[in-house]
Amino acid sequence: MVSLEEKHRSGDYYERMNIHAPDGKPISTMELVDRKRIEFLLREFHPNGRLRSEGRARYNPQRMDTQRVGSWVFFDAEGHNAGGEEYVDGKVHARTQGRTSPQDVGSAK
Repeated sequence: MVSLEEKHRSGDYYERMNIHAPDGKPISTMELVDRKRIEFLLREFHPNGRLRSEGRARYNPQRMDTQRVGSWVFFDAEGHNAGGEEYVDGKVHARTQGRTSPQDVGSAK
C-alpha cells in the first residue's frame, strides 16, 4: 500500500491523504476543500479502480475523526450509480436509488 499524506500545521488532522494499492490503483482519497468548516472531499474506489463513493466529511475535534455530511453518491463496480445517502452529523437521514453512470451524474457536492 502506498500513501501520500499532508498534515495540517496544527497536527490535528490531514489536509490530504491518498492511499493506493501496490499496483497503483487508488483505494481512497481525502482532500481538504473547506478550511473554515474543516470539510474534506472523500472518494473511495473499487478494486478495479472505479469510483465506489464520493462525498464530504467534516472533522470533529471532540472525536478526533471525520463524520460524513451532506450528499454522498455510491457506484457499483461497473460505474453505475447505486444510490445515494444524505448525512447530517455522520448519520444517514435519507437514501436514494439510482442507475446512471458517474459521467451522467458528475461530481457529488
